[in-house]
Amino acid sequence: SSDLNYDVIAENSLQDYSVFGDQEFVTINWGKKETQFHGSEGKQAALKKTEFETPKLENLSHNVIISWRSDGEYFAVGFLGQWGRMFKVYNKEGSLQFTSEKCAGLDYPLAWRPSGKWIAIPQVFPNKYTIALFEKNGLRHREVVLPFKETSELVKSLSWSLDSEILMIETVRLSDNASSLYLYTINNYHWYMKQSLKYKSLIKAYEWDTRISQSKALHVILDDGTYSIYRWDQSINHSIGNNNDDEAIVAVIDGTNILLTNFRGVVIPPPMCGFTLSCDNPINYIGFLNETAQDNYNTFFAVDSDNICSVFKCTFTDSSVRHINTVDVVGKFKFEITDINIPLYLSHFSWIKDDNIVFTSCYANTTSIYLCNFQISDSKLNVIDKIETSGCVVNLSNNIENTIFAHFEKGAAKKIKIENDKLLMEDEAIYNNSVLCDETDLIKGNNLISFAKNKQILHYNDTKIATDASSYYVTAKFLAFTTLNQLKFIKLHSNNISKIIYERRIERGSKLVLIVSNDSKTVLQLPRGNLEVIHPRLLSLDIIGDYLRLRKYSKAFDMFRKQRINLNLLIDHNPESFLNDLQYFIDDIDNTNWLNLLLSDLQNEDVTKTMYADIYDHIEQKYPENYVIDNKINYVCDKVIELLKDNNKFIEPLITCYWKKCNLEKALELIWNLRKSEAQNNHAGSESALKYLLYLVDVNELYNVALGMYDFGLVLFVATKSQKDPKEYLPFLNELKQYDEHYKCFKIDCFLQRFNKSIENIAKCSDDKFDECLVIVKQHNLYAKAMACYKNNETCYRQICMSYGDYLRTNGKLIEASLMYEKSCDYQQAIASARNILDWKRVITLSKKKDASNEEIKTL
Repeated sequence: SSDLNYDVIAENSLQDYSVFGDQEFVTINWGKKETQFHGSEGKQAALKKTEFETPKLENLSHNVIISWRSDGEYFAVGFLGQWGRMFKVYNKEGSLQFTSEKCAGLDYPLAWRPSGKWIAIPQVFPNKYTIALFEKNGLRHREVVLPFKETSELVKSLSWSLDSEILMIETVRLSDNASSLYLYTINNYHWYMKQSLKYKSLIKAYEWDTRISQSKALHVILDDGTYSIYRWDQSINHSIGNNNDDEAIVAVIDGTNILLTNFRGVVIPPPMCGFTLSCDNPINYIGFLNETAQDNYNTFFAVDSDNICSVFKCTFTDSSVRHINTVDVVGKFKFEITDINIPLYLSHFSWIKDDNIVFTSCYANTTSIYLCNFQISDSKLNVIDKIETSGCVVNLSNNIENTIFAHFEKGAAKKIKIENDKLLMEDEAIYNNSVLCDETDLIKGNNLISFAKNKQILHYNDTKIATDASSYYVTAKFLAFTTLNQLKFIKLHSNNISKIIYERRIERGSKLVLIVSNDSKTVLQLPRGNLEVIHPRLLSLDIIGDYLRLRKYSKAFDMFRKQRINLNLLIDHNPESFLNDLQYFIDDIDNTNWLNLLLSDLQNEDVTKTMYADIYDHIEQKYPENYVIDNKINYVCDKVIELLKDNNKFIEPLITCYWKKCNLEKALELIWNLRKSEAQNNHAGSESALKYLLYLVDVNELYNVALGMYDFGLVLFVATKSQKDPKEYLPFLNELKQYDEHYKCFKIDCFLQRFNKSIENIAKCSDDKFDECLVIVKQHNLYAKAMACYKNNETCYRQICMSYGDYLRTNGKLIEASLMYEKSCDYQQAIASARNILDWKRVITLSKKKDASNEEIKTL
């Protein structure tokens, strides 16, 4: 061997306490602590004095420890200083940057999180044992409280996983001088203890895997030479039922506590939960029942650090919003399958049926797969069958067809059938994705969904669905998955399995937690840990489609309302079926307000081809006879009117129909007839109906419509129920009462500017009103209408024709003017108009009608 020579780049004394470092804090004249604002603590906080007692240094470790940040820019040095354990932070050139603040009770181990955020150091308090987390600048940030005291267990070392997601704490139990490992993760500022490994001997050495694809893999060597490799991954433990009995429970491990939330009923963000279940020992694994014939959808099991399996069943409150009421222990038994006593030796538990559970163990690159039957009432665990295979199984997935897929670390998957309580494994690999798949789901028909998290690759069988997936979830009909900022859906069991049928934006970095079965509620977890619930239109419309197919109109309508889906879809989803079922629909919802909502929202548009075209693009609609989209409003309203016309209970929907058809006169007539049929002192029905119509229509417009019906009783009824001032309408109505019927109608029509109709009414009056008529005719060019109304009154007719002729001549239409003059028997003007356009034949014809002499004709 050759000698190695090292050059000293920098040299610093750890015992120099006069220098804080290059990044020493600067005071910016905030004043003394006594004069500063202390918030809710009040002025008494200014009087508090922090007393620091220097511990007995001889009782503390004198060892020095160094921990580098993963990017190599900084390193921390832990040592015994003048006031106890402390640390200093240096940059890579060896220049002191920061010195830790004074903290009592710090211990020897020190580990810098690879991402650089925190430096972890054990800290002992009189009442608790913690892992203190310091920032780079030496200030204490927060802490992790350990579940034991320093009198029973001592922290020997700390270590972070390569991806910084796991903080591992190695301890030595003083009672039996053996090692334990505790694994913590953080979410929403809460530290969860996820795993507890209790060994029977001391750990000789351990090391986190440095490969990115194995960032959560840990290598452990014990004193007796046993070498174990553990590989963890983040997964979500949730119930697996596919009907409404499944409460969509999510179980979260936190040391000896299991945090339960039923997302069908409530949404509670972590670290809070709907129910906290406390156990005797730390929990290492939770699994839910995959298939049940005994209504055990909300049943789960938990395996603790002592290899004891407990089975629990949740019960719920009977309130409209269901909460977890109790969690009962159904059974408890201990796994004693093998003599090998290594923590987590048994893994990949899968509760496939009410009485059957499958799990694996791996030793010397050989995996044993166990099929066990347990009778919970007898608390017995019976191994029914066991098979062995070469290679390490990293995942098990199963479906309801007694099929299990074993996934190996190289990416291959082998099929295992359960027949007559026997495990039968096929020799050939079914799929081989050549990548390690962290999560898998086996669905109906032996279709396999596999997800490689590190590579973000999502497969459906051999088809690559996405290369940028971050999470996924499988429902009965759809595969949902997230990318960086999108939620996407594909339809299972379709011919084009890779086609994205729906997508929507989500907050960047969100991941799927679960989708509630038979519901559109989709729960996402944001990067910081909070939860967000959305209702993707695809899921909502799929559920609504099922409701409509099963004629559950009330449930469908309620979902339309809650999720603000366009109510036209109620009809457009299947127009033929819905319109033929209209009476059943009305009876089923039995709610006039809901019916009003539907009628009010009607549009002459097929929303399956516009608003929701992306979801309905593969569906061919069926329409009833004589149904046209451009006339949908009238078609539907006419059918509703036909069904409800004799039922006063549905007067508001009838009013809505007439309003949508722009037939307000018919709506008012309906209300007026109801009022006239009511008892003398009981007009609640008609008044309520009018109030509803006034909600739909502006009061001034409705007043004018009532006035145009020429019924003063109706006019007063509308006016008195509105906000109109009597001074606005009573003088006018009193004036109208003085006139005869036809002239009154004429005046009303003129007021409403219904001039065509006013001509009809004044034509029925005496000839002394004709001058008024002629004024209206001339003002609004209603000559044709007036000629039709006065065709039986020769005198008036001729005057109208003469005025019409004058109008036409003024506008240069001499041919038409000549004809009008002829009808008015004013032959002189008729001849003049024809002469001006050189129509000599017409001039001669008109002259003969005038009885002109031959000389006069020659002169013309």
